[in-house]
Amino acid sequence: MQAVCLSCYYIQLYTATPGFLASAPTGLMGSFLPNLSFYDQKKSIAAIYSDSFAGMCSMSLFTQAYDVLILCLFVGVYLNILSPYFRGIGGKLGTIGFVSSLSFYIIKRVARALAKINSKSARGPDGISQKVAISHSDWLLPKHLDAIHKRNYKHWHSH
Repeated sequence: MQAVCLSCYYIQLYTATPGFLASAPTGLMGSFLPNLSFYDQKKSIAAIYSDSFAGMCSMSLFTQAYDVLILCLFVGVYLNILSPYFRGIGGKLGTIGFVSSLSFYIIKRVARALAKINSKSARGPDGISQKVAISHSDWLLPKHLDAIHKRNYKHWHSH
C-alpha cells in the first residue's frame, strides 16, 4: 500500500497541491479495489486510507522518496497494532495516519539533532557539554522561540 502514500507525495511535489487534495484521489481510487480471494479487502482499504491520511503531512518532512516509504512502514506497524483497540471508534484511520506522521517527525528530528551534535562535538554523545547541547537546541524549537529560550536559559543559569 506504499503506492498510496507515494502517490500523495508525488502529487504534492509535482502539482503543488495541498495535502488534503492530494489525498482525495488516492483514497478514492483505493475504494474501487476489486474483491479478490487472495487478500482481505477491508484490511487493504483501511491500509489505503491510513496511508492516504499519512501522505497528507507537510512536504517539508520528506527529504527523499524513501522517507515516504519509512512513513508507510510506521503506518503498517501502527495499523496492525492499534486496529484491535479502535474497533467501533470513528477516526481511527486518520489517527493512525497522524500518529505515524508524528512518530516519523520526532524520530527524524532526534536523529538529525544527534548527527548534528556528533559532528560538532569532539567527545561524542557520551560526554556532551552543556554549551554544545544548548547551541544545538534549534532542532527542537522554532527560530523565534529558540532565541527566547537561549536568553532565558542564560538568565536562569547565571545566578
